[in-house]
Amino acid sequence: MKYQIKNFPIKKVIDCMSGNSGLTEEFIYSKSNIQGKKYTVLSSSTDNTTSMGEIPFCSINGKPIKVFENKEGLLVARNGKAGAITYLPPGGYTINDHAYIVSLKRVVHIL
Repeated sequence: MKYQIKNFPIKKVIDCMSGNSGLTEEFIYSKSNIQGKKYTVLSSSTDNTTSMGEIPFCSINGKPIKVFENKEGLLVARNGKAGAITYLPPGGYTINDHAYIVSLKRVVHIL
């Protein structure tokens, strides 16, 4: 099988989710009484054993929070532990604006 291709845009293969501006510890705490499915909040300072807590699906700054769920991804730190990459098994996550989550798009056929 041939696994290498040239001149193919990376954006057709990789998704990148940016973080939620304003997703602070104070905001997370203010939503702690809301019922519903919870998402693990990650940031640039989290690792395999830590998180900022959990938050239900809600709105922040007038927009629904961005969530990442049901697939594998990589948490990439923007600052704090800048450049650090952590594997995310399938689950439910959201991030603050100090990190990104990158994942593979479902590529059916490239050529």
